Amino acid sequence: MLSRAALLVLLPSAAFCQLLFEPGEEYENYGREDYKRYGKSIFYRILNPVYDEMGDFVTNGVEIFSLRETHTVYPRPGSRLWKGEYFYKYVNGLVVSHNILGRKYMSIAVGDNIRTKFTPLSLDMANLNGIRCDLDTGPDKFTFVTSRVDRPIFNLDDSKTHNKEIHLPRYATYLLGGHWERRIGTLTVGGTYVNQFRVDSMVGTERNSLKGTLPKDGYPVAYLVLKLADGSEQRKGGARIYDVEIYMDGKRREVPVLVTQHDAKVIDLEYPNGDRGFPKPIPPYVQFIRGDLPTKPFGTFQAEGSKYVLYWFEMPEDLGCRSVEFRVVVSGDYLLSLSEVYVANPLAPKTDPLRRYGATYFYEVAGAKGSPENYNDVEVVRFNYGRQTSNTVAGLHLRLDSKELFVNAEYKRRFDFRQFLNGSGEHFLSTADAFYVNFKRYSRKFSFGGELFYISPFYSTMISVNDLSYATSYLRSIDSPFTDAEMFLKNNTLEFDTVDDNDDKDRFPDKYFLLKKADNNGVFPGQDEDMDGRPDVNENENDIPDYLEPFLLYDVNPQEFDYGDDMNNNGIIDIREDDDKPDYPYDVDSKGYHIFLELEPTEGLKFTLGHYDVRQILAGGRNVVSYLKLDYSKYLPFLADIHLVNFSKRVRDDIKDDVFQFQQGIPSSFNPDPRSRFGVTNIRTVLVEDRLLMKDSFVNTSYMKVRFLGVKGLNFEQSLKVELNRQFLGRSKNDIWRWAYVLKGDYTYRFGRLSISPKFKYMAYRVHDRKDAVVHAHEAYFFPILRVDYTLTPRTKIKFGAQGFPFLKGTYRDFINRFRDYTSQDYIIMLSNLSTYRGYELSFNVGYEVRKQTYKDRRRAFEDVDYGFFFLRFIVGVKEI
Repeated sequence: MLSRAALLVLLPSAAFCQLLFEPGEEYENYGREDYKRYGKSIFYRILNPVYDEMGDFVTNGVEIFSLRETHTVYPRPGSRLWKGEYFYKYVNGLVVSHNILGRKYMSIAVGDNIRTKFTPLSLDMANLNGIRCDLDTGPDKFTFVTSRVDRPIFNLDDSKTHNKEIHLPRYATYLLGGHWERRIGTLTVGGTYVNQFRVDSMVGTERNSLKGTLPKDGYPVAYLVLKLADGSEQRKGGARIYDVEIYMDGKRREVPVLVTQHDAKVIDLEYPNGDRGFPKPIPPYVQFIRGDLPTKPFGTFQAEGSKYVLYWFEMPEDLGCRSVEFRVVVSGDYLLSLSEVYVANPLAPKTDPLRRYGATYFYEVAGAKGSPENYNDVEVVRFNYGRQTSNTVAGLHLRLDSKELFVNAEYKRRFDFRQFLNGSGEHFLSTADAFYVNFKRYSRKFSFGGELFYISPFYSTMISVNDLSYATSYLRSIDSPFTDAEMFLKNNTLEFDTVDDNDDKDRFPDKYFLLKKADNNGVFPGQDEDMDGRPDVNENENDIPDYLEPFLLYDVNPQEFDYGDDMNNNGIIDIREDDDKPDYPYDVDSKGYHIFLELEPTEGLKFTLGHYDVRQILAGGRNVVSYLKLDYSKYLPFLADIHLVNFSKRVRDDIKDDVFQFQQGIPSSFNPDPRSRFGVTNIRTVLVEDRLLMKDSFVNTSYMKVRFLGVKGLNFEQSLKVELNRQFLGRSKNDIWRWAYVLKGDYTYRFGRLSISPKFKYMAYRVHDRKDAVVHAHEAYFFPILRVDYTLTPRTKIKFGAQGFPFLKGTYRDFINRFRDYTSQDYIIMLSNLSTYRGYELSFNVGYEVRKQTYKDRRRAFEDVDYGFFFLRFIVGVKEI
C-alpha cells in the first residue's frame, strides 16, 4: 500500500488530479527549436466527406469554388459565385488540375490571376479571373476560358458580409473564349473566338443567347443625344450638319429637338454633371435639363477644332419601339457619337436631374475618312442606337518560323451587338476588321522584310456595361472599383477589355476596374534587362523610379540618357512608352506599311535602311519616315566593351502620340527627391502631350557607350547621346539639340570581412534651339558615394552608406536658373540578417537613415530638408528553399 501511495505522489498527472489548479501548457523557448504553429482544424479532420450532384462520394475535403447561373424564377434566379475562405488561405487563389491520357494532356486552372494570351488582337490578359482549360493532343492545342467578368471577386460571402443577407446578382457579364492551334512542321495555324456578353437571369435561355441581352425591365429613355465633332482637331477643316431624321421601328417620327454648342477646352471645375474623373465624356444633361445651357432650334451647324454640337432628342414617355435609327446629312471632316440620358431614379423629382437621371458614355458611330478640308462632299449617314449587349472577336492567324523565312499574320473581325431600350428590343450588328502581316527573309550577310497592317477605327475588344445594380454591389464591397461612391452613382458603368493596357508586361495591368488588381508598383515599360521580374528603374518596387532615390540612382539613368528607337517620333523611346490604350500591335484607326533592308558586312556591324508610311483612317494624320541606322558593337577582351549607334531619319509626322511619364513638383529635369524613400513625395505620373516637333524634320541621333575592363575590380563607364532635330519651317529652319552625358565608376577593396566601395556618378543634360520651340535646359549632377559592408557572421552584415559628405557634397547645378542649385547628403546604417524558417528564407533589416538637402540660394532656406528616420523590415521568401 505504501509503495502504491508513493507512486501516486511521484506521478505528475496524479498529483495535479488532487488539486483544483489546471496546469495548461508549459513555457517553451524557440531560440534553438522552430516555432510550433497551430494546425488548421478543418484540414486536420479525418472525415469531412463531400459528394457530387449525383450523390457519389468525391473525397474528404472542402468546397473552395463553385459557379452557378440560374435562369428560372424557382429556385432563386441569379448569378452565384462561391469562393470560400479556403480558396485564398490554402491554395492562394489558384487551383490547377492535370490529367494525362496516353499522349493527350489536359489541365484546368481556377484562379484570380491566370496569365492568358491567345493573340495580340483578341485576348491578352495578365490576370484572368475565372476558369481556364488547356488540351494538348500533339499537333493540336486548345484553350478554353470563361469568367464572370463584372463581379469576379464579389462572391456569395461578400454578399452575406456586406448586405447582411444573401444577394444573388440578377444581371451578369460573362467572358467565353476558345483558341486552337495546329503545328505543321515550321508552320503554325490557328483560330480564335472571344465573346463578352450580358445575361439576365429572370428570362429564359432563348433570350440569353451569345448576342447578349439587356435587362428585361429597362430604364426609361429621356433623351437621345447626338454629338457632331471635328474628326481632326489638329488640322484645318471642320464638319457641318444639315439635317437629322429619326426612324422608330422603321417609321419616321417627329420628336422635340434642341441644339447646344460647346467647346471641349472649356471645363467647369465644379463638375455640375457629376462626371469628375470619368474616363470618357457624357452629355451635360444636368445643365441642359436645368436650363443652364443656351439652346437653339433645329438647323445647320458647324463643328471645328475643339468646338462641337449636341442635338438633344426628347423621347416620349410611352416609348414602346424596338429600334431607333438615325439618318444624318453631313459634310466635311465629321465624327458622330451617341449617348443616352435615362431615368435612373423615378422617385426623384424632375427638378433634381442629378438624382433623377443618368447618362451613358458617348460612343462613336460614324466618321469621315481621311481629312476633308471642304464641305462639298455631302453624305447621308445611317446608324442605329443601342446599348452594347455583346462584343465578339473571331478570326485566324498563322506563323511560319524557318531558318530563312519568318511570317506572322493575324486577321480578326469584331461583331458589336447592341439592343435598344430593354431585352425585348431588336439586336443590330456592326462589324470592324483588323489584320497585320509581318515577314522577314534571312540571308548570311543581309535580310529584308516588311509589314502591312490595318486596324479599323471601330475595332475594339471591350464591352461597356451600364448596370445600376453595381451601386448596391460594389459600394458595399471592400473590393469596390469606385473611388468616389457618390460620383459613380450617376453613371454605374464599367468597361471590360480582353486585351490589357499593360505596357511594362508585368503581372498587373496598368488599369483595371478593381483597384487592388491594377498596377500598384508603377508602370515602367521596356526596363527589365536583368529579367528578374522587376523594372530596372524600380527594383525596390515603390512608386518612385530608382534614378530619383539615394544610393539606388548609381545603377539607373532616366530614359533621356539611354538609347532606343523612336518610330512614332514623340521623343520617347518606344519600348518605354506608357500610354492608356490596349496593347494592340498597332494603334486603332491606322493603316500602313513598312519595308526595310538589313546588311551585316562584318560581325558586330549592322546597317538598316527602311521606309514606313502610317495613316489614320478617320483622324487623317500621317507618319512618313525614311531612315538609315548604323549599329556597331565590339568587345575587346581585358580592355573595353563598346556600343555605337547612329540613327538618321527624314520625318513628316502629324500624328499625336501622348504618353504618361513621371513628373516632379521641383522644376528641374531629374532632380532627386530626398523624401521619396518613405512615401512622402511630390512625384506623380502625368500625361505628356506630344508637341509634334517632327512635323517636317531631319533627325539624327548618335549614341556611344563604353565600359572599360582594364583593371580588375574597377568598373568605369561613360555614355554620350546627341540628338539633332532640324525643323523645316517654311523658308526658315530651326535646330533643336539635346545632349545627355553620364560618367560613373566604382572600385571595391576587400580586407577580410570588410568591404569598402567608393563610387561616383556625374550626369549632364542640355536642350536648346534658336526659336524657343522647346524649353531650354542645362544642368549637371554629381554624386560621391561610399559603401562599407562588414560581415559579422555568414548570415549577418552591418552596412553603411554615404552619398555626399561634409567636405564633398552631392550637387545639382542649373546653369540657366541658379535659383534651383542645391547640395545634398544622405547617410544610412543598418543591420541585415538572412535566416530560414520552416524552409523559407527570412530577411531582417533594421537601421537609421539621415537626409539633408540645402539650397544654395538662401532665399529658399525654408525649403531645406533635414531629417532622419528609423526603419525595421521583415521580408519572407515566396518559395521554399
